[in-house]
Amino acid sequence: MVAKKPSLAVIGAGRVGSVLAAYLMDRGYPLVGVGSRTEQSAARLGNRLKVPWSTNGAEIASKADLVIVCTPDSQVEPVVQAIAAKRGFWAGQYVFHTSGALSLTPLAAAAEIGAFTGSLHPLQSFTDDPEQELPAGTYFAIDGGKEAARLAASLVIELEGVGFTVPAGERGRYHAAACMASNYLVSLLHCAARLLDGCGLTEWEALQALAPLLKGTLDNVSRQGTGPALTGPIRRGDAATVRRHMEALQAAGDIDRLLLYRALGLYTVQIAERQAGFSEDARNELITLLNSNGRNENER
Repeated sequence: MVAKKPSLAVIGAGRVGSVLAAYLMDRGYPLVGVGSRTEQSAARLGNRLKVPWSTNGAEIASKADLVIVCTPDSQVEPVVQAIAAKRGFWAGQYVFHTSGALSLTPLAAAAEIGAFTGSLHPLQSFTDDPEQELPAGTYFAIDGGKEAARLAASLVIELEGVGFTVPAGERGRYHAAACMASNYLVSLLHCAARLLDGCGLTEWEALQALAPLLKGTLDNVSRQGTGPALTGPIRRGDAATVRRHMEALQAAGDIDRLLLYRALGLYTVQIAERQAGFSEDARNELITLLNSNGRNENER
Protein backbone atom coordinates (compact mmCIF):
# COMPACT_ATOMS: atom_id res chain seq x y z
CA MET A 1 0.00 0.00 0.00
CA VAL A 2 1.38 3.41 -1.00
CA ALA A 3 1.59 5.84 1.91
CA LYS A 4 -0.63 8.87 1.60
CA LYS A 5 1.32 12.05 0.98
CA PRO A 6 0.73 14.88 3.45
CA SER A 7 -1.35 17.84 2.34
CA LEU A 8 0.70 20.97 1.83
CA ALA A 9 0.41 24.69 2.50
CA VAL A 10 3.02 27.16 1.28
CA ILE A 11 3.34 30.45 3.11
CA GLY A 12 5.28 32.96 1.05
CA ALA A 13 4.59 33.17 -2.66
CA GLY A 14 7.96 34.49 -3.73
CA ARG A 15 10.75 32.82 -5.66
CA VAL A 16 11.38 29.77 -3.48
CA GLY A 17 7.77 29.24 -2.46
CA SER A 18 6.55 29.36 -6.06
CA VAL A 19 9.02 26.71 -7.22
CA LEU A 20 8.54 24.34 -4.27
CA ALA A 21 4.75 24.63 -4.41
CA ALA A 22 4.67 23.77 -8.11
CA TYR A 23 7.17 20.91 -7.88
CA LEU A 24 5.65 19.25 -4.82
CA MET A 25 2.13 19.61 -6.22
CA ASP A 26 3.33 18.00 -9.44
CA ARG A 27 4.68 15.09 -7.40
CA GLY A 28 1.38 14.34 -5.77
CA TYR A 29 1.38 16.45 -2.62
CA PRO A 30 -2.14 17.92 -2.28
CA LEU A 31 -1.64 21.69 -2.19
CA VAL A 32 -4.45 23.09 -0.03
CA GLY A 33 -3.44 26.66 -0.77
CA VAL A 34 -0.84 29.39 -0.69
CA GLY A 35 -0.54 32.36 1.62
CA SER A 36 1.33 35.60 1.14
CA ARG A 37 1.58 39.06 2.63
CA THR A 38 0.03 40.76 -0.40
CA GLU A 39 -3.03 39.86 -2.44
CA GLN A 40 -1.07 40.34 -5.65
CA SER A 41 1.58 37.71 -4.94
CA ALA A 42 -0.86 35.28 -3.28
CA ALA A 43 -3.32 35.53 -6.17
CA ARG A 44 -0.61 35.24 -8.82
CA LEU A 45 0.67 31.91 -7.49
CA GLY A 46 -2.72 30.60 -6.37
CA ASN A 47 -4.34 31.28 -9.71
CA ARG A 48 -1.41 29.82 -11.62
CA LEU A 49 -1.61 26.59 -9.65
CA LYS A 50 -5.42 26.71 -9.43
CA VAL A 51 -5.51 26.47 -5.62
CA PRO A 52 -7.01 28.70 -2.90
CA TRP A 53 -4.96 31.69 -1.80
CA SER A 54 -5.12 34.12 1.09
CA THR A 55 -3.28 36.90 2.87
CA ASN A 56 -4.33 35.18 6.10
CA GLY A 57 -1.61 32.57 6.61
CA ALA A 58 -3.49 30.82 9.41
CA GLU A 59 -6.46 30.22 7.14
CA ILE A 60 -4.28 28.25 4.73
CA ALA A 61 -1.90 26.64 7.24
CA SER A 62 -4.67 25.19 9.42
CA LYS A 63 -5.84 22.95 6.56
CA ALA A 64 -2.48 21.30 5.85
CA ASP A 65 -0.46 18.44 7.30
CA LEU A 66 2.74 20.18 6.20
CA VAL A 67 3.34 23.94 6.21
CA ILE A 68 6.41 25.29 4.45
CA VAL A 69 7.25 28.89 5.34
CA CYS A 70 9.11 30.45 2.40
CA THR A 71 9.25 34.06 3.53
CA PRO A 72 12.42 36.21 3.76
CA ASP A 73 14.51 35.33 6.82
CA SER A 74 13.48 38.41 8.78
CA GLN A 75 9.81 37.48 8.43
CA VAL A 76 9.92 33.79 9.37
CA GLU A 77 9.52 34.26 13.11
CA PRO A 78 6.83 36.98 13.02
CA VAL A 79 4.86 35.06 10.40
CA VAL A 80 5.02 31.86 12.44
CA GLN A 81 4.02 33.71 15.59
CA ALA A 82 1.08 35.33 13.81
CA ILE A 83 -0.17 32.00 12.47
CA ALA A 84 0.22 30.38 15.88
CA ALA A 85 -1.72 33.22 17.52
CA LYS A 86 -4.61 32.59 15.12
CA ARG A 87 -4.52 28.83 15.80
CA GLY A 88 -3.20 27.96 12.37
CA PHE A 89 -0.93 25.22 13.71
CA TRP A 90 -1.85 22.03 15.50
CA ALA A 91 -0.13 19.20 17.36
CA GLY A 92 1.34 16.61 15.03
CA GLN A 93 1.53 19.00 12.10
CA TYR A 94 4.84 19.59 10.27
CA VAL A 95 6.14 23.15 9.99
CA PHE A 96 9.29 23.84 7.98
CA HIS A 97 11.12 26.96 6.88
CA THR A 98 13.37 27.26 3.82
CA SER A 99 16.04 29.59 5.22
CA GLY A 100 19.66 28.62 4.85
CA ALA A 101 20.90 30.88 7.64
CA LEU A 102 18.32 30.34 10.38
CA SER A 103 18.14 27.64 13.03
CA LEU A 104 14.80 26.20 14.15
CA THR A 105 14.35 28.86 16.84
CA PRO A 106 12.07 31.04 14.68
CA LEU A 107 9.62 28.10 14.55
CA ALA A 108 9.34 27.94 18.34
CA ALA A 109 5.72 29.15 18.37
CA ALA A 110 4.71 26.16 16.24
CA ALA A 111 6.83 23.73 18.28
CA GLU A 112 5.17 24.90 21.50
CA ILE A 113 1.81 23.85 20.07
CA GLY A 114 3.16 20.39 19.32
CA ALA A 115 4.11 20.69 15.66
CA PHE A 116 7.19 18.89 14.32
CA THR A 117 9.53 21.64 13.14
CA GLY A 118 12.32 21.46 10.61
CA SER A 119 14.07 23.27 7.78
CA LEU A 120 14.53 22.51 4.10
CA HIS A 121 16.92 24.84 2.27
CA PRO A 122 17.55 24.25 -1.45
CA LEU A 123 21.14 25.09 -2.30
CA GLN A 124 20.05 26.76 -5.50
CA SER A 125 19.64 30.21 -7.03
CA PHE A 126 16.08 31.37 -7.66
CA THR A 127 14.97 34.21 -9.94
CA ASP A 128 11.61 35.80 -10.73
CA ASP A 129 11.05 33.42 -13.66
CA PRO A 130 7.69 31.70 -12.94
CA GLU A 131 8.76 28.72 -15.04
CA GLN A 132 12.10 28.22 -13.28
CA GLU A 133 13.12 24.60 -12.94
CA LEU A 134 14.62 22.92 -9.91
CA PRO A 135 17.46 20.83 -11.34
CA ALA A 136 17.75 17.19 -10.36
CA GLY A 137 20.71 16.73 -8.05
CA THR A 138 20.11 19.97 -6.15
CA TYR A 139 21.44 19.70 -2.59
CA PHE A 140 19.12 20.50 0.31
CA ALA A 141 20.27 21.41 3.81
CA ILE A 142 17.82 19.81 6.23
CA ASP A 143 17.35 20.10 9.97
CA GLY A 144 14.85 19.02 12.57
CA GLY A 145 13.96 16.32 15.06
CA LYS A 146 13.51 12.69 14.13
CA GLU A 147 10.00 13.04 12.65
CA ALA A 148 10.68 16.29 10.82
CA ALA A 149 14.02 15.09 9.44
CA ARG A 150 12.38 11.93 8.13
CA LEU A 151 9.75 13.89 6.22
CA ALA A 152 12.33 16.40 4.96
CA ALA A 153 14.45 13.55 3.63
CA SER A 154 11.45 12.09 1.79
CA LEU A 155 10.66 15.47 0.23
CA VAL A 156 14.23 15.74 -1.03
CA ILE A 157 13.95 12.31 -2.64
CA GLU A 158 10.69 13.35 -4.32
CA LEU A 159 12.46 16.43 -5.67
CA GLU A 160 15.32 14.26 -6.99
CA GLY A 161 17.75 16.08 -4.74
CA VAL A 162 20.45 15.22 -2.26
CA GLY A 163 19.86 15.90 1.42
CA PHE A 164 22.47 16.67 4.05
CA THR A 165 22.31 17.94 7.62
CA VAL A 166 23.83 21.26 8.71
CA PRO A 167 24.22 21.60 12.51
CA ALA A 168 22.58 24.70 13.97
CA GLY A 169 25.93 26.16 14.94
CA GLU A 170 27.21 25.91 11.37
CA ARG A 171 24.28 27.58 9.60
CA GLY A 172 26.15 30.89 9.32
CA ARG A 173 29.17 29.31 7.65
CA TYR A 174 26.95 27.20 5.41
CA HIS A 175 24.95 30.17 4.19
CA ALA A 176 28.09 32.29 3.77
CA ALA A 177 29.44 29.57 1.46
CA ALA A 178 26.23 29.61 -0.55
CA CYS A 179 26.33 33.40 -0.87
CA MET A 180 29.96 33.39 -1.97
CA ALA A 181 29.34 30.72 -4.62
CA SER A 182 26.19 32.35 -5.98
CA ASN A 183 25.66 36.00 -5.06
CA TYR A 184 29.32 36.96 -5.12
CA LEU A 185 29.85 35.11 -8.38
CA VAL A 186 27.33 37.52 -9.92
CA SER A 187 29.31 40.42 -8.44
CA LEU A 188 32.56 39.00 -9.82
CA LEU A 189 31.08 38.62 -13.30
CA HIS A 190 29.73 42.17 -13.12
CA CYS A 191 33.24 43.34 -12.27
CA ALA A 192 34.83 41.34 -15.11
CA ALA A 193 32.25 42.56 -17.64
CA ARG A 194 32.87 46.18 -16.67
CA LEU A 195 36.61 45.69 -17.20
CA LEU A 196 35.78 44.89 -20.84
CA ASP A 197 34.15 48.30 -21.33
CA GLY A 198 37.12 49.56 -23.32
CA CYS A 199 37.27 46.51 -25.56
CA GLY A 200 34.31 47.44 -27.77
CA LEU A 201 31.77 45.26 -25.98
CA THR A 202 28.59 46.30 -24.22
CA GLU A 203 28.07 44.85 -20.75
CA TRP A 204 25.63 42.29 -22.18
CA GLU A 205 28.04 41.31 -24.96
CA ALA A 206 30.85 41.03 -22.40
CA LEU A 207 28.74 38.63 -20.33
CA GLN A 208 28.05 36.52 -23.41
CA ALA A 209 31.77 36.46 -24.17
CA LEU A 210 32.62 35.41 -20.61
CA ALA A 211 29.88 32.75 -20.37
CA PRO A 212 31.78 29.96 -22.23
CA LEU A 213 34.88 30.68 -20.14
CA LEU A 214 32.80 30.48 -16.97
CA LYS A 215 31.10 27.27 -18.07
CA GLY A 216 34.42 25.67 -18.96
CA THR A 217 35.87 26.62 -15.60
CA LEU A 218 32.87 25.26 -13.69
CA ASP A 219 33.01 22.04 -15.71
CA ASN A 220 36.69 21.64 -14.85
CA VAL A 221 36.07 22.29 -11.15
CA SER A 222 33.18 19.80 -11.03
CA ARG A 223 35.35 17.13 -12.65
CA GLN A 224 38.72 17.77 -11.03
CA GLY A 225 38.26 19.93 -7.93
CA THR A 226 39.47 23.48 -7.39
CA GLY A 227 43.22 22.88 -7.21
CA PRO A 228 43.70 20.93 -10.45
CA ALA A 229 41.22 23.22 -12.25
CA LEU A 230 43.18 26.37 -11.40
CA THR A 231 44.90 27.94 -14.41
CA GLY A 232 46.26 31.37 -15.25
CA PRO A 233 49.23 33.52 -14.28
CA ILE A 234 49.18 32.89 -10.54
CA ARG A 235 49.08 29.13 -11.07
CA ARG A 236 52.10 29.52 -13.39
CA GLY A 237 53.91 31.80 -10.95
CA ASP A 238 53.87 34.53 -13.61
CA ALA A 239 54.33 37.68 -11.52
CA ALA A 240 55.06 39.83 -14.58
CA THR A 241 51.56 39.27 -15.98
CA VAL A 242 49.95 39.86 -12.59
CA ARG A 243 51.92 43.13 -12.36
CA ARG A 244 50.59 44.24 -15.76
CA HIS A 245 47.03 43.57 -14.62
CA MET A 246 47.53 45.64 -11.49
CA GLU A 247 49.24 48.48 -13.34
CA ALA A 248 46.35 48.66 -15.81
CA LEU A 249 43.81 48.93 -12.99
CA GLN A 250 45.97 51.47 -11.19
CA ALA A 251 46.37 53.59 -14.31
CA ALA A 252 42.62 53.59 -14.90
CA GLY A 253 42.03 54.78 -11.34
CA ASP A 254 39.97 51.62 -10.80
CA ILE A 255 40.86 51.31 -7.13
CA ASP A 256 37.86 49.23 -6.02
CA ARG A 257 38.55 46.58 -8.63
CA LEU A 258 42.27 46.71 -7.91
CA LEU A 259 41.58 45.98 -4.23
CA LEU A 260 39.29 43.10 -5.22
CA TYR A 261 41.89 41.77 -7.67
CA ARG A 262 44.58 41.83 -4.98
CA ALA A 263 42.38 40.11 -2.37
CA LEU A 264 41.35 37.36 -4.77
CA GLY A 265 44.93 37.04 -6.00
CA LEU A 266 46.25 36.48 -2.49
CA TYR A 267 43.65 33.79 -1.88
CA THR A 268 44.48 32.20 -5.25
CA VAL A 269 48.14 31.95 -4.22
CA GLN A 270 47.00 29.77 -1.29
CA ILE A 271 45.37 27.37 -3.77
CA ALA A 272 48.29 27.44 -6.19
CA GLU A 273 50.93 26.71 -3.54
CA ARG A 274 49.29 23.35 -2.86
CA GLN A 275 49.78 22.26 -6.47
CA ALA A 276 52.79 20.44 -7.85
CA GLY A 277 55.46 22.56 -9.48
CA PHE A 278 54.62 25.81 -7.70
CA SER A 279 57.84 27.14 -6.20
CA GLU A 280 58.33 28.96 -2.93
CA ASP A 281 60.10 31.76 -4.82
CA ALA A 282 57.04 32.26 -7.02
CA ARG A 283 54.82 32.27 -3.95
CA ASN A 284 56.89 34.90 -2.17
CA GLU A 285 57.16 37.15 -5.24
CA LEU A 286 53.42 37.03 -5.85
CA ILE A 287 52.52 37.71 -2.23
CA THR A 288 54.86 40.71 -2.12
CA LEU A 289 53.42 42.02 -5.39
CA LEU A 290 49.79 41.54 -4.42
CA ASN A 291 50.38 43.29 -1.10
CA SER A 292 51.72 46.31 -3.01
CA ASN A 293 50.06 48.70 -5.47
CA GLY A 294 51.59 46.83 -8.40
CA ARG A 295 54.42 49.22 -9.29
CA ASN A 296 58.08 48.33 -9.46
CA GLU A 297 60.20 49.62 -6.62
CA ASN A 298 62.30 51.78 -9.01
CA GLU A 299 59.13 53.53 -10.25
CA ARG A 300 58.21 54.82 -6.80
